[in-house]
Amino acid sequence: MKRATAPSLNLVDDGVLVKRQELGEGDCVIGRGPDCDWVVNGKQVSRRHARLVRSGDGYVIEDLDSTNGVSVNGARTRRHLLRHGDEIGLGGLAIVFDDGSGIAGVGDTTLAERPGDETISIR
Repeated sequence: MKRATAPSLNLVDDGVLVKRQELGEGDCVIGRGPDCDWVVNGKQVSRRHARLVRSGDGYVIEDLDSTNGVSVNGARTRRHLLRHGDEIGLGGLAIVFDDGSGIAGVGDTTLAERPGDETISIR
């Protein structure tokens, strides 16, 4: 199992890592707006969909009044303290939170476009 050097958000599809976003000390806003820290262009993603906030020794995900909401491990939430391995559902995307110790079962290869898949661009 690989070890990450910093806590991160990991966009995965069928167990394959699509994109990793390392988290710093500041907030991380996720959405399709160009002013977001992590830009995700998906049909169900709001311009400013969610925010990750550093809280003590961990991170909290907050829904920013998005149209389609945020879920953690399948349960819809407005605000949730994340634990290692939590799966964040955001606009139809699966994002796994890694506290820095690595995510088992997630490969490090980049997902290639497949016919029929919705194109999601991440900055």
